[in-house]
Amino acid sequence: MDWEHPTGNKPKIVDIVACGPTLRTYLAMRMDYDPVAPTADEVWTLNKALRTVKGDVGFVMDDMIGEHRRSSRYGEDLDDLSMPIITSTVDRDVLDMYPKLAPNLHPYPINEVLNQIGARILHARGQGGSVQLGTNEVKETGDIAGYYLHNSIPFMLAYALFLGVEKVQLFGADYTYPGMVAREDDRANTEYWVGMLRAFGVEVWTTSDTTLLNQMKQPHIYGYGARPPIRTWPTVEWLERQASDIWSPEAPTEGDL
Repeated sequence: MDWEHPTGNKPKIVDIVACGPTLRTYLAMRMDYDPVAPTADEVWTLNKALRTVKGDVGFVMDDMIGEHRRSSRYGEDLDDLSMPIITSTVDRDVLDMYPKLAPNLHPYPINEVLNQIGARILHARGQGGSVQLGTNEVKETGDIAGYYLHNSIPFMLAYALFLGVEKVQLFGADYTYPGMVAREDDRANTEYWVGMLRAFGVEVWTTSDTTLLNQMKQPHIYGYGARPPIRTWPTVEWLERQASDIWSPEAPTEGDL
């Protein structure tokens, strides 16, 4: 079950660049002599963004055979790529259809990703150190948490978590915009995985002009209307208590804050 990232690197900061409206934001941020785009160790591009965005790894999680049959031009463009491509299935039919790309095709490590997620969740529950921890338990936990992979961006986010990426910068993963109602069902899937990564300590950054996570409506917390909550600083003593018992944090009292 060993897996080596196709570039051979261990990136800590990754740009994920998809095809939604904030792809334009990514491109605009890189147009100056001194680009204002945040730096990244690797750029992971997706589907048709592969035609225009310079990246280190590409993801085509759609069936490669189906994509070529849907558009031979798109299939030819993919075959001309010289970068590593991670996709759902790499079998003889795929390799024959993409002869030039074939050496750079890699099947998505679905078992490794889901099993690591299962192990992480069990560890967070305090079960990870048990010698009785069974492989079935890891698999079942990973499947319950991880089978919600219904479009490409969640696959890329789950892969980043698996790989040990510390920061993900999202561009073009917008879902809700005029003329794309069909994509809105996928938005919740990506937001689920953003929450998953953040829960495990990965920083996920988005542009301020994306509809993802309601970024264009922030800061906003439901129920306060014109009276936003008054946030106060935690005390050093309270923070020390949290650090000493991170999985069972004591709720702060009024005197703590």
